Amino acid sequence: MVTEHHWVFADDDGVVFLHASHTDVVRTLDLEIELTERLQSQRIADGTTLREQFDFTTFLNRRGTDPTCALA
Repeated sequence: MVTEHHWVFADDDGVVFLHASHTDVVRTLDLEIELTERLQSQRIADGTTLREQFDFTTFLNRRGTDPTCALA
């Protein structure tokens, strides 16, 4: 149930309802994700593709022998 103790965040991708007691944790994670994405964008601008950054070829090879393998 959504109450006055919840925050609502929405964009073109959807809506999230978050209890106010969790906003600090989520904001910290948000800042970490933003920094990671900014660094990835800079590496792309410097010539390193996302495929290279994720070592995607190695991942695909490992997934071929281990279907539980996931990108970390």
